[in-house]
Amino acid sequence: MSFIYAGNNFIKLISTLSKIPATIMYIKGVLFDFMGTTANEKDPTMIHQCFVKAFRDHGVKVADKLIKENRGKEKKEIVSAILNQYNQSQDLVPAILDSFNALLINNLDNFVPNKDTREVIRFLKEKNIITGLGTGFPRDVFELIFNHLGWKDIGFDYTGVAEETGRGRPHPDMIIDMLNEFRLAKEELIKVGDTVADILEGKNAGVKTVAILAGTQDEKEIRKHNPDFIIRELMDLKQILED
Repeated sequence: MSFIYAGNNFIKLISTLSKIPATIMYIKGVLFDFMGTTANEKDPTMIHQCFVKAFRDHGVKVADKLIKENRGKEKKEIVSAILNQYNQSQDLVPAILDSFNALLINNLDNFVPNKDTREVIRFLKEKNIITGLGTGFPRDVFELIFNHLGWKDIGFDYTGVAEETGRGRPHPDMIIDMLNEFRLAKEELIKVGDTVADILEGKNAGVKTVAILAGTQDEKEIRKHNPDFIIRELMDLKQILED
């Protein structure tokens, strides 16, 4: 049996909906993070190692902790922030990004769908809830991975690419873009993601947040930022929204 954690309280998934905040009952849209939430890695260290190698190829040795702390942000922002930490020239950003993207593309077989994604999307569509997908990858890399996952028919209503909508996470630009496109109020949308940046993105937009414990970042760090709900499996989202 998995659990939802709301604040400091433990709620079994079989609990009655009266224990779930009433505002959840009126959700009309869900924006999912892409990697780590709806899609996973066979080797969960691969993206991390792509960052390490991309920096190393350009003469920058990066601490593992610094990469992990920045996960979830738009990839250009990650590279820029890390270079800034090491007092390295921002002129290296394009070259490091190119190396990182090439490494990802060479490892497409590492990406697999979350086993619950199709079922959860089907469930949301049955309830006429708008489904969105947000990513910090550039458009071309995102589409290569997305197509590799076999998702051409999955039917997300919205796709947000951070570099196209404005600022990346933790800025709320992707959420605001989805709210505007579908004329939703902030109270009508939930953000679901696996990193602190996802939680802060949702809070900065004023929407409810659901954190999934995918192992991308430490659970204590996730809990420190007080998401409205914490789940261990994507399927647990159904219980939050179940009427």
